Amino acid sequence: MVQWMRYVLAACLAELVDYAKRNPDKLNFGSSGSGTAPHIGMEIFRLNAGIQMTHVSYKGSAPALTDLIGGRIDLVLDYPTSVMPHIQSGRLRALAVMSDKRFGFLPDVPRIAEAGYPNAAAIAWTGVAVPAGTPAPIVSKLSAAIRGARPDPSITSQSRTAWVRGKSCFSASRKPAAPSAQTQ
Repeated sequence: MVQWMRYVLAACLAELVDYAKRNPDKLNFGSSGSGTAPHIGMEIFRLNAGIQMTHVSYKGSAPALTDLIGGRIDLVLDYPTSVMPHIQSGRLRALAVMSDKRFGFLPDVPRIAEAGYPNAAAIAWTGVAVPAGTPAPIVSKLSAAIRGARPDPSITSQSRTAWVRGKSCFSASRKPAAPSAQTQ
């Protein structure tokens, strides 16, 4: 969950939920599109937390994160590959991860269950598809290449570097923006 709250900074998920309960329907959250894993994951979290927020659908993660960092939306649930550069730069802060284990590259960020929402996990997966009618030998060769690459240390290392985990990540801003004439 990526948060950019112009007036209130939540240092943890509990503070975010408390704010949302005291201010029903005031927060909105962006996703990479209606029906995507991040959208559904945020809806699951929202229902488990008993809070009301408005969904803002985007055509991908990049425009949602642009609007989040720009202060036009309040929250985003997205994949580590999308949010980690912004977390590392200090623009965003991770509040929780949607994983059964903490991320090694975010050791101080709790799992969603540790943050008090054991039924809010929403794990995504990635698959490879080919057009119907692709010849079986080609499908077999592609499948074998993918299976063979998985244990390759150079591939595993690149995946860790790129934060490819197949899990979603909640994150939030490190500091609130100073209110400006445009946001008041």
